[in-house]
Amino acid sequence: MRSLRHPATLIAIVALLVALTGSAYASGLINGKSIRNGTITGAKLANRTVTGAKLANGAIATANLSTVVRNGLTYFEPVGTTGTVGAGATTVVEAHCPSVAIPISGGYLIPNATNTTTVQVDALDEAGNGWKAQVFNNGASAIQVSVEAVCAFGP
Repeated sequence: MRSLRHPATLIAIVALLVALTGSAYASGLINGKSIRNGTITGAKLANRTVTGAKLANGAIATANLSTVVRNGLTYFEPVGTTGTVGAGATTVVEAHCPSVAIPISGGYLIPNATNTTTVQVDALDEAGNGWKAQVFNNGASAIQVSVEAVCAFGP
């Protein structure tokens, strides 16, 4: 008991109490009302710290959501097709999603392409229901082209 009366011990106990209560006091100083609008940017937030449960209904405008989210699409499936481009010919090869799906991405593969093969278009088709590749084959032999669309489906 006498060691508790030593000045160094008393100073240490007071310092410990200040340290323990100081952080609790500081956490009460900062709240939502004391943060000015626009001062905390998205870059300052850690990934996955703001979840859907933390957002008020209507906090994100529908226009800012992807097509997949706006339409309640829940799973994805690739749809592919293969075409042949003859020697010295130009061919468009397209992969179409079923009418109940939305194409969200796609691509092409030309396994035996040469430096005489050119792809001019690799994008959504004009109707917006699939993916297409327009291939120019300036080579001496026919080539195979595979085109794939990634289709998003609803529940």
